[in-house]
Amino acid sequence: MKQTTKTLLTLSAATLICSSASAVSNWTGSVDGTWENAGNWTGGLPVIGDQSFIEGATNPDVTLSSAGFSRRILVDEGRTLFIADGGTLTTSGSVEVIGDNSIGFVVVQDGGTYNRTGTLDTRFAGSTVTVEDGGTFSLDGAWSSEGAGSGFIVSGSTASVTMGSVINNGAAGILTLNDSAGMTVTGNMDLGSTAAISIGAESTLNIGGLMSYGGAFSISSDTVLANGVYNLFNLTGTESGDFSSVTLSGAGYGDDALSLSSDVWTATVGSQDYSFSQITGDLTVVPEPGTYALIGGLLALGYVMVRHRA
Repeated sequence: MKQTTKTLLTLSAATLICSSASAVSNWTGSVDGTWENAGNWTGGLPVIGDQSFIEGATNPDVTLSSAGFSRRILVDEGRTLFIADGGTLTTSGSVEVIGDNSIGFVVVQDGGTYNRTGTLDTRFAGSTVTVEDGGTFSLDGAWSSEGAGSGFIVSGSTASVTMGSVINNGAAGILTLNDSAGMTVTGNMDLGSTAAISIGAESTLNIGGLMSYGGAFSISSDTVLANGVYNLFNLTGTESGDFSSVTLSGAGYGDDALSLSSDVWTATVGSQDYSFSQITGDLTVVPEPGTYALIGGLLALGYVMVRHRA
């Protein structure tokens, strides 16, 4: 009886261990480039409990156009996962890695959706996740960037991106918001002193928790900005630290550097004064004083000429 009980306990423990281990399905693309074809995977079509490894330098890229599930994905060896119009990728589990031992990419296209429960790491240098105009990305945990030049890119005013937090792993990662893009971080944001942020002047990054400034900040515009106030960071929490540098970049500028004094970065470029406040997150553009004087002089001259004619 005791031997029977011991045997049953041993078998139960072994069953529990086996059932808790997730299966691995490796991408081959041997049939075509679609996620939905089970013949493209060594373990069949991935399910929510599986790990999906998209690798192989000679394998085709992957396109998901319907509902896809996995415990986590790993994209490596130069491969790209495209989440196309109508495609929704849902993953939940241990850390998701884009670019592990070599470069990897994920592109969420117009009409595509990427829902991630857990954390996401763009690890190898140059690896990126891109959310294009009309794409949707949701991450309830933290995004981290380890490889130099790896990062996250949001393009277009209709892209929807939400993250739980952004953390720094001591690497030169890059966060880029282009073309009036918006992005929301519900918790804290800390890219660290070696990272970089590039934001289009019409874009807004919403931060719900602590904003820890650090690294290089680039304000990008293809044209010279009109006078006004641009809300680059919408801070509903607190802020700390300083950027290591702030520059105006893009076709409208020549990487013009701003200077820091008491949480405010300033510069005069052409006929305009630029002021970025780390406290409010706003960029303010106004005519420089000489321009005001010139306008005042012209108005006074016009008034004198009118009086003289009268």
